[in-house]
This record gives sequence, structure tokens and C-alpha cells, in this order.
Amino acid sequence: MTERLLPWLEARWQGVAERLAQGRVPHAMLVTGQPGVGKSAFANTIAAALLCTERDAAGSPCGQCRGCHLRAQGSHPDLNLVQPEESKRIIRVDQVRHLIDFLSLKSQYGGYRVGLVDPADHMNVNAANSILKTLEEPPAGAVLVLVASEPHRLPATIRSRCQQLPLPVPPRESALVWLREQGEGEAMLELAGGAPLQALAYAREGMGEKYQALLKDLADLAGGQRAPVEAALNWQAESLNVLLALMLHAVAGLIRLRTVGVDGMRLRDADRLQALAKGLDLVALHQYLDRLVEARRYVEHPLNEQLVVEELFIAWRRLVQTGRTANRH
Repeated sequence: MTERLLPWLEARWQGVAERLAQGRVPHAMLVTGQPGVGKSAFANTIAAALLCTERDAAGSPCGQCRGCHLRAQGSHPDLNLVQPEESKRIIRVDQVRHLIDFLSLKSQYGGYRVGLVDPADHMNVNAANSILKTLEEPPAGAVLVLVASEPHRLPATIRSRCQQLPLPVPPRESALVWLREQGEGEAMLELAGGAPLQALAYAREGMGEKYQALLKDLADLAGGQRAPVEAALNWQAESLNVLLALMLHAVAGLIRLRTVGVDGMRLRDADRLQALAKGLDLVALHQYLDRLVEARRYVEHPLNEQLVVEELFIAWRRLVQTGRTANRH
């Protein structure tokens, strides 16, 4: 094959490859899974197989034909990749309209025309509505491959018209074996929610150190050693997306601690989380977790991220103070 499949995705690929080998290609596929499980690589393998002129008996791309070489070089005329433009966070309607025009043309090489939208859950409303029309009346020989970490953000009408391809998080031991082969990332597996590619990226981005810094800020806010505005200044250089990922992990850990106790968990920072969890109300923690999830929508909008961070830290200090005051009465 042109690209080595990630080991935990081989079983999922066999089902797709069998369909390709039998000529039962759906007009649209939706590849889903949490960040770091290999969705983009899997979708690219689907595109490679569709454009390969010498697929093997199992439906896998040969990696040697003209189609495979052109796709690998990013110059195949029958492949259209749609992604957010540089420095942008959304896929706009004019990008999707260009894709629709492309899919309506005849294939240059007499095979499939493939549209790959990654991440499809970053299409704005108008873009999603435009692509729905193509899904309802797909041109002959056109295949759409959509990739989404948050498929619920796509209209149900889009999801229902695609073959669903959910990709699993591998078993912990399998993930650790793969990460050891890469030489780093084992310590980040829990922070990455068990997704090996995310764990590897986190290790290379220094997310472990950033997580420790966040736990210190949360402790300082809880103890009154630092004001929310001051704590927010520590995160000026980081994107809101990074901070939210860290905070979601920390708060989810606090909830698990309050629910199952430290013996029922696998946490590298259990002692620090235990100190933070002391006296906190479980219902209030769930409400704060909901607030963090809601804050993720700001990642796609050009709002004042620093103000969002300040408000989250203010809400955290209020949660701690309310919980500990209640426990004194």
C-alpha cells in the first residue's frame, strides 16, 4: 500500500477494501473518531484506493501506478481536497461550491472523482447546506469522503446520507506498544484520551509541562494566591483550544476522583488532583465541565480569547469558594 495503515485501523480497513474490490463504493463516506486516532490518514488511504488503477485483490492501492504517484504528489486531477484556508478555522461555502463543480465534471483518467473534506465539521452553515445538495443527488462516479471529530456538528441530513466509518481508540496496551516504537508519547496517552497520534503530538508540543502549569494555576486560584486576570496572562501565548483541552482533562479527572476515588483511576497527577478536589461539589463540577464544553464553540469564532480565559478562571475560583464555604457550614 502507499501508506502504512496504523495497526489499530487494519480491521476497519478490511471492510472498506472489500467494498472497493467488489465495486460497491458508496457515494459518500463519513470517517469519524476522536482527535488522534488516524482519521485523516484513513481517509487518504480511501482516496488512494479509489484513484489507484492497479488495486490488489483485497482492494488496497498498489502505490506504484500513475494514479498513486500523482495522488502522493498532491497533483491528481481527479482528487479535490477541501480544508480550512491558512489562518482560517472554517470551510467556506465558496470552497464547497468549487468542490461541487469539480465533482460534476468528467474524470480526467476515466475513474472516480474524489472529494475529500477534512475536517467536514468545520464547514459553516452555508457550506454544509451546499454539500447536502450533492449528497442528495450525487453525480455518477463521484465519491465524497468527509472527516469529522465532532460529527454531531454536521446536520443530521448529511450524516444520514453517508456510510458511517467510526474509527476506534485502540486498547491501551496496543497504543503503548505503538508509542514505544515512536520513542515518545507514553506519558501523554491519558491526556490524549487514549488516542496514540494525539499523545505523540502532545509529547512533541510539551503538553505535559503545560498541564502541570495549569494545575498550579488552578491550585493558586483556589487558594487565593493568584487572581483570575493574572492567571489568564500566563496563557496569552497559548491558543484557547490548547487551554480548553487541558482544562477539560483536569476537570474530568476531578469528577472521576469524586465519583470512583483514586483507587479506581489511572492518574499520573492523582495527588495534585486530590488536593484540588477537596471540598468541591460534584454537581458544580459537572456544571463547570458543561461550561468548558460550551466554551469550545468560541474556538471557531474571532472573539476575545483572553476574555474567555479570564471568565473561565473566575468561574473556577467561584466554584471552589462556593464549595468550600458550603462544607464549612
